[in-house]
Amino acid sequence: MSMSNIFIRLFEQNYFKYFGKARHGELNYRLFKTLIKCLGINNWESSSVSGEKWVIDCLLKQYGFQDGSVFFDVGANTGIYANEVLTTYPTAKGFPFELGPCFGRSAARRLGNIKLKLS
Repeated sequence: MSMSNIFIRLFEQNYFKYFGKARHGELNYRLFKTLIKCLGINNWESSSVSGEKWVIDCLLKQYGFQDGSVFFDVGANTGIYANEVLTTYPTAKGFPFELGPCFGRSAARRLGNIKLKLS
């Protein structure tokens, strides 16, 4: 068993035992907000802040994504992520999906050269 798995197991077994009490509510709230920020949730300022640029530059390459690959951007909002992918991989084929029609129209303007699924 790796050290990280041991740490995770110890954390899971002991965190609530020691910090699951009401007096630690503020600490837990701050930890939660920090973890959310680290995951890139609500980090809409830029693709660098949100971590999307790292995913495009490092993670996609690691998993074999290259020019000509196909990607889906589910919950595309205004299409910023799809635009970043297409800037890095110009011949990739993107399929952004967005349920909100006003956001979908904005994405369509931004990404006019790729097929959009607007629901």
